[in-house]
Amino acid sequence: MKTIICPRCGKKQDESFNFCKDCGSSFALKQCPECATLQSEVFKFCKKCGASLSAEKSYSKNFRTCPKCGGKVLENDRFCIHCGEEISPNTEKCIYCGNTVLSTDKFCTNCGKELNIITCPKCAKKTTSDNFCIHCGYHLH
Repeated sequence: MKTIICPRCGKKQDESFNFCKDCGSSFALKQCPECATLQSEVFKFCKKCGASLSAEKSYSKNFRTCPKCGGKVLENDRFCIHCGEEISPNTEKCIYCGNTVLSTDKFCTNCGKELNIITCPKCAKKTTSDNFCIHCGYHLH
């Protein structure tokens, strides 16, 4: 049986537990909004950079989204810290099927649909360059 140490009370726990059997502390992890370090959600400040973990912050521009799991990763990370997927700076998800495609691809290699993608000026989500945004309905042309 592998064990972990509870970050709140310091007692050994089975690694399969989601909560400490002694103090009830959650073993769930959250990501620091400043440096992306994963740590226990019971901490109030990041153990690596000292940033506050209690306030929800928007991610700064040096973060990007993993095309496989959607987790936030640092801009220069080569692998996703959430799912282990290798990340290329030139990849994104096909908005039709979710397949990882290169930013330079004109067609999705999984569903075959044309990747004529733009960012909606109203909701800022990726959409097709058709007449209306598929997310918010904004008239694009």
